[in-house]
This record gives sequence, structure tokens and C-alpha cells, in this order.
Amino acid sequence: MIKLFKGELKKIFYSPIIYIILAIFIFALSVCPSIFKPEERTNHLPNLNINTTNVCSIYESFSNYKSEYDNKIVNANNSIINLINDNEQSPQIFNLANELFEERTKFSNAVKREIIDGEQGCFNLQLKMLEKINNIDTLYSDYKTNYIFPIVLANEKLDFYLTNELINAKRLIDSSSGNKTIEYYQSLETTLAQSGTITKIQNYVNELRFLQYSLTDLLNVSNKYFTFRQEYRQNIYQNMQELYESAQANAEINSSKSQIQQMTNYLYHYLSSCLYNSNTLELSTKLVLTQNYQNEYLLKFAGFNDVNLYQIRESLTQNEYMLTKNLIQNDIASTFAFNKNSTEGTNAFDYAYFCLEILTLIIIFFSVIISSIAIAKEHSDGTIKLLATKPYKRHKILSAKIGTTLFISTILILLSSIVALISGFIMYGFSAPTMLLTINATTTISLSSSLVFLIYIASIILKVYIYILISATISTIFRSFVGAICVNSGIFIANNVITFVSNGANWLKFNIFTHFDLFKYFGGSFLNTNTSISLTKFFYSPVFAGTNIFLSLIIIVSAIIILNIISYSIFNKKDIA
Repeated sequence: MIKLFKGELKKIFYSPIIYIILAIFIFALSVCPSIFKPEERTNHLPNLNINTTNVCSIYESFSNYKSEYDNKIVNANNSIINLINDNEQSPQIFNLANELFEERTKFSNAVKREIIDGEQGCFNLQLKMLEKINNIDTLYSDYKTNYIFPIVLANEKLDFYLTNELINAKRLIDSSSGNKTIEYYQSLETTLAQSGTITKIQNYVNELRFLQYSLTDLLNVSNKYFTFRQEYRQNIYQNMQELYESAQANAEINSSKSQIQQMTNYLYHYLSSCLYNSNTLELSTKLVLTQNYQNEYLLKFAGFNDVNLYQIRESLTQNEYMLTKNLIQNDIASTFAFNKNSTEGTNAFDYAYFCLEILTLIIIFFSVIISSIAIAKEHSDGTIKLLATKPYKRHKILSAKIGTTLFISTILILLSSIVALISGFIMYGFSAPTMLLTINATTTISLSSSLVFLIYIASIILKVYIYILISATISTIFRSFVGAICVNSGIFIANNVITFVSNGANWLKFNIFTHFDLFKYFGGSFLNTNTSISLTKFFYSPVFAGTNIFLSLIIIVSAIIILNIISYSIFNKKDIA
């Protein structure tokens, strides 16, 4: 087996194609520094105008922000209470729709009786209808734009119809409103009757009642997070007050750098606690509101175009972990993302991740070519006959070819990692801060950036191995080297083009190639969308509705077993004479 392995290595390095691909590989590695333009990590806290010259000034600056941030949690909690109350007492928008229909009925009766003026006359009733329509339009717009707690979930079709009818109704009723002739009102009545616009508005608004959720769940969420950080915030606030009082009495403490830093840390932890608490409350409520729906259905809702239940759970798990551990964003690093910093500043790992994302595409393509050379070219050139005369079993021959390709690819991945890390260290410095890793959106753990980077490298090697197996399987079928190259390369290129064009469309989950990237299940699947660079679309690997790490692992293991069975069966039975 070792002799076969060495022999395959020699064959590979004798091939000129390999050196062409290696040249492309080296060129890509050299170009990475010039195209690496990382975005700064978004800070969850706004820019705070804090005077850091002394402890007292920091505390006084903090006092200006405290009430605003305290109110975030109160407002979020009140939103839930209002939602519950709106569910128990018919929401205002439904009442308005019914009132509009009543005014419409009164207007019809007034026209029949030819009453123009007065409280129940056509003119006043026309104005009342217009007022109700404007109120419905405003309230409905508020509901749709309420990103925190979407009270109304309207699918695109319903949203289009309701919005269109509101516009149509305003146009019909508001036109020539100054004409106070019975002929005008009779014409308006005929137009309203024919269009049925008021009835349609009432029907569409009533259709918005379909949202089902548990009031008990909402109350539990509200109580849990509203009181969750209360004691923690009180402790921080008490510490800040004690330090402030000491600083007032002692000028040395007031100007001490260590005390200034301590007060700043208190401030950020207090405000971050409010913010994370509010965000976690919002995410938990979204889950309650949407838990009865499949993600494909949610994507059709107005205002829910960017919702992904996996993303909500992933963010919620991260936020809850940070709340439990009393962490703020400055304390930890985010999961690696293409062209986006994991910390406040760029470090060597961010650059290395960016390089490897690009180089992995080249390595996979490299592996596809190598597999085709190692297997199909043997048949095409007839050298397989010579190899068959030697005392080696066929399965060992195939294993040596696959193993050699994987060995070379792994060496390239490791060398790329080392070179990229060294380059990143020279350009940005080296650091290994604690990084949050959220596995399958259910479990968050903290690891050093170096360990997370090793997990990422392992996921790349697994991904490359699967592509090698696919290439080997196809190459065993074709006797023609050119045919194997074309099919293997075509599959690889087509898959990347589809990924680029689809822009993360949900139907991509049926493409088994999207399951080969396991690193997306470690908390970074949605971070790649935050960059404007066009290359991002090639490296966007979202988690789709109904998928998880276990499903992807099953698909990967099944693919490995099936591909091995097919490739070894064909290679063992194929006539090589």
C-alpha cells in the first residue's frame, strides 16, 4: 500500500497540469492581501459620548444614558403585554374596519334618502369613511413596520390586496369631495357598490386574525426576561454609585487610570445588559409568534422577508449565554465570517479565514483534477493495464489514488493556513480571544479563536474529501480522461454558479452540496451576508429551514458510504483489458 501511495505521488507531480493549478493557487494567495477589506464588527451599543478624563464625568455621562436603556426593557415588556391585551380585546384595526363598514352602510342609506348635510348626511359620512380608511392605513403600516413584535402577519398576497384596496378607497372617496350634489353622491355610491372596496377592506382585515400563539408562552417570556437581569443591573449600579462617591471624596481616585477603566467597564456592562436583555426578549417573542409556522410560510409574510427561524434561535441562544455569563460584546469574539472582523479590530485569524474561504475553492477544483488524472487518465492512457499486472488488489489501487489526492489536498490546506496566519500576523497582529461558538443553534460554548480555527480547518478537509469521492466515482465510470474532467469540473462550477445566482434561496436545501459545509452550524452562517463585497455570494452558506447539523451529517455519511460503494464496485468489476 505504501509503495502504491508513493507511486501515485510521483505520477501526480510528473503531471504539468498540477503545476499550472499550483501557480494559480500561489497567485490567489498573493492577491488576498489586496482584496481583503474587512468590515468593522458592528457594536451593539451606539456611539456613546463619554468623557473619560475622570471617574465622576464618566458616571455623569452614564446617568444621561441610563433611563433610555432602562426603558428598552420596559418598552419591550410592554409590547408583549399590549400584544396579549390586543388579543384578548379585539385589536383596534379590526374595530376600525367594522366601523368603516358601518359608515359605508349609513352612507348608502343617506344616498337613498337623498340627505346631503347633517350628522348623518352624505357629506359628513363621506368624511368619516375617509377618516376611518386613513386610520386603518396608518395603523396597518405601524403593525407591519413593528420589527420587534409583528402583531400582524400578512402574507404577500393579502398585504398587496389590502394595501391596494386602501389606496383605491381613498382615491374614490376623496375625489371631488367638495361636490355637494346628490348626483355626485349617487355616482359615488354606485362606484363603491360596484367596486366593493369597503367590503373587501373589512374582509382582508379580518383575515389578519389567523395568527395563533400561546398567551401563556408570551407571559412566561415577558416575566422571565423582565426580571432576569434586574438584580445584576442593580449590583452594577450600586458599584458605580460607590465608586462615584469615593471619587467625589478623593481626587486621586477620581483621576486614577485604573478607576476610570473600572467605571467605564461598569457602564458598558450595565448598558449592554439592558440591550441584550431587550434583544433576547424580542427574539423569544418572535419564536412564540412564529413557532406554529414553517419557515417557507414565514418568508411569504409582509415584514418577514429576512426571517429565518434557525437564525432567530441561534441569536437567542447566543444572547442567553451572554446574559447568563455576564458578558458583553467587547468581552468576546464573534464567529469567523467572510470579510468581516470577529473582534473590534482585524486579527490574523480573520485574514486567514478570508484567505482559506477563497483558497478552498481552488483546492477543491485542484482535487477534482487530481482525481481525474489519477483514475480516468490511467484508463485513457492504458497505463492501468500495467498497474493491473502487479500484485495489488484493485481496491488497494483505488484507495491509494483517493488517499494520495486527499493527502496532497490536506497538505495544501495546512500550508495555506500557516502562510495565511503568518501573513495575517505581520499585517494585523496575532490574538486568540475567547470566541462564542453556537452549535446547531442550541448550545453556546466559549473557545479560543485558535481552537475554532482548527474546527474550521477540519470542516474544510471533510468537505474536500467528499468532493474527492465524487470525482473518483465519476472518474471510475469514464474511460475518457477528458470526459471525466468535463463532468467533474462541470458539477463543481455549476454548483458554485447556482449558489451565486440563487443568493441563498430556500430551495437550495435540496442541493446536497449545501450540506457539505458543517462550519455554518457553529454560529457563523448568517454573518457572511453583512459584507458588500460581491465575492461574498460565492461563500454564502446559509442554514435552511428544516435543516440542522444532524441532518447534514446524515447526508454526508450517507454520501460517503454510497460513493465508496459505487466507486469500489465499478473499479473492481470494470474491464481494464
